[in-house]
Amino acid sequence: MEKALIVRFIRERQRGVYSVLVSHYADVIDSCAVTMALKLIEEDLEKETGQKTKLNYFSLNSAINKARKPSGNSNVAEKQSKKFVFKDEHEQKSTTKDSPGRFKLE
Repeated sequence: MEKALIVRFIRERQRGVYSVLVSHYADVIDSCAVTMALKLIEEDLEKETGQKTKLNYFSLNSAINKARKPSGNSNVAEKQSKKFVFKDEHEQKSTTKDSPGRFKLE
């Protein structure tokens, strides 16, 4: 997407323009903090289009956090592996029974 279109969408306050910015400037955003990336993006857009644009810090920050957010499907395997496994009596290793009040650790 051209930078002139991005500036036009920012001025029109179009929904989703900050997610487009994050995908377009991903290398800049990954290499520095949000405030520095905000200034670099503003300077680059001004240099390319000749129009001064003001970006909203909180909108850019939320778009960055949404882009960095991991998908929920990757955590499903971790959650399933942490479950407790309660074995039935016939699945346990020892077949000898202890008297009540005594137990053995495996």
